[in-house]
Amino acid sequence: MKHNKLKVYAFALILSVLIPIAFKGFDIRFNVGAVTLSEVVFPQLNVNGGSPIKGVDISSIIAIEKAGVVFRDTNGVPQDIFLTLKQNGINYIRARVWNDPKDASGKTYGGGNNDAVVAAEIGKRAAQYGMKLLVDFHYSDFWADPGKQNPPKAWKSFTLLQKENAIYSFTLDTLKTINDAGADIGMVQVGNETNYSMCGLSGMNNLAAMMKAGSRAVREFDESILIAVHFTDPQNTSTITWYASELNRLSLDYDVFMTSYYSFWHGTIANLKSVLSGISSSYGKYVMVAEMSHPYTNTGGDGFGHAVTASSSGVTMRYSVSEQGQVDMMKDVYSVLAEITATGGKGGGIGAFYWEPAWLGVMGLNSQQRISLWESYGSGWATKWAGEFDDEARQYGTGGSSYQNQALFAYNGRPLDSLSFFKYVRSVNEPIWTDPVITTPPVTTTTPPVTTTTPPVTTTPPPVTTTTPPVTTTTPPVTTTTPPVTTTTPPVTTTTPPVTTTTPPVTTTTPPVTTTTPPVMPPPPLHPNIIFFNDTIKPICTRGLYFQQGDYNWQLPAFIIRSGGELIFAVNDKSIPNIVKRMVINFDVDKNEPFNTLDAAGKEYISQEQ
Repeated sequence: MKHNKLKVYAFALILSVLIPIAFKGFDIRFNVGAVTLSEVVFPQLNVNGGSPIKGVDISSIIAIEKAGVVFRDTNGVPQDIFLTLKQNGINYIRARVWNDPKDASGKTYGGGNNDAVVAAEIGKRAAQYGMKLLVDFHYSDFWADPGKQNPPKAWKSFTLLQKENAIYSFTLDTLKTINDAGADIGMVQVGNETNYSMCGLSGMNNLAAMMKAGSRAVREFDESILIAVHFTDPQNTSTITWYASELNRLSLDYDVFMTSYYSFWHGTIANLKSVLSGISSSYGKYVMVAEMSHPYTNTGGDGFGHAVTASSSGVTMRYSVSEQGQVDMMKDVYSVLAEITATGGKGGGIGAFYWEPAWLGVMGLNSQQRISLWESYGSGWATKWAGEFDDEARQYGTGGSSYQNQALFAYNGRPLDSLSFFKYVRSVNEPIWTDPVITTPPVTTTTPPVTTTTPPVTTTPPPVTTTTPPVTTTTPPVTTTTPPVTTTTPPVTTTTPPVTTTTPPVTTTTPPVTTTTPPVMPPPPLHPNIIFFNDTIKPICTRGLYFQQGDYNWQLPAFIIRSGGELIFAVNDKSIPNIVKRMVINFDVDKNEPFNTLDAAGKEYISQEQ
């Protein structure tokens, strides 16, 4: 009897050690090729069948396959990339949707040609391997991000109400198209990196009204689909938490609050946890990282420049440039999300998406051949035809992928060892990873790769002499009212009453831009602001604005400088050498009018200084 008691005691002692290990993700390490991995274990979840969302955004995949990129298994044998992703633990695919990414003659703007038809094809292929789809609506004809939120061409002259109706109809029709193709839609994103503006309109009242139209369409289509909103710049703590409070004040119906987190741009992992845990506990929302990536190499792939390398200025490289650095970054992000638990049965961290881990180019081609592929198939970030819609595309023309060195696939199409990380992310009620049995036959691509006989394009690619990333700060306009306290202390867990003011906080935590050298390479598609400024002026943050002087309208890059105690929006008009136009601006943040419209009542004024 005593002996049996000892056995019971010993068994209980073992359980007392193993149960916390299983729940908290004790750092048991696994060596996989070039990387060392360890588990991240989430508490039991009530979304995605109880499993953390382990996602990748491969929106460019159809275009780059048509251009001739071949993906392989670990042995170098050609294999459907969707099968490779499934074998490495991926359970969710994200695909962006643009309204009409082509000109009147049908020439593609590039960037993956991501209209509803392309998204439907991606969703169909994902479903064949049991992976869900996140539909990422940009509500634009091309890239929508903090630097620009241009309305689709067809909606350019629409009023707010007309845009609401158009968003509702486009969302509903697109979801039907994707669903009919056989996709398993699990989540819908109403807007992409919508920092204070969307579809050509600014102000949280406008933003919420348009998001409500998209949300209503999703609920009508399928109430079980999660609705997500997507902001960015979590390093600006008070600003991003203000966005969440405004959505609460305006009673937006949504489930998931998402932010981008590129560790080299967006602050510390501790700050990310503080921001997301505060939003989750305050408003009972699920929280996620919608986009993340990290470089594993500094060397080139398709001859196009990189968004970030170890030598880039204006970034903080918190992890090594290596496959292990990719793993360490992803582990920190998922660990933070696993530690954000539900409050009262609501909210909590549920997963993340790696942005464009397979955006590769065809190797072994000269510059003219690469340009021909980018323009023929839209497999680069932009084509020359995108210039009619996008200022940066007009300035720089055709370009490839600036995120190749942040991929989870080598340039020859083989998966990197860092892709294996996703196998070791699970919930506490899931077993340790075992290789899945794939019953769906691989999908084959019938489009042959382009041969080198394609006539070369006469234009030449812009020289890439710098890897300085574009500035991604999207601080809302500053007003003269007293800003809220910018403490990063998470909100208390009790329900926060709606915020009655619409004044955005002053994001005094924004670091100054330290370089005065304008970039000469096409910017990466996520954050394509290009800012030119006088060498004698040190900008503290940037934002694209519109200005008006008499009958002359400026649509130029702008930045904010400090002059004594006031903030000044400054514009450098390169067509007027050595002249910097400076304007002091004060305006109502929730006005419906564009920035260049004067308010006769005096709420908005513009004064010029020479």
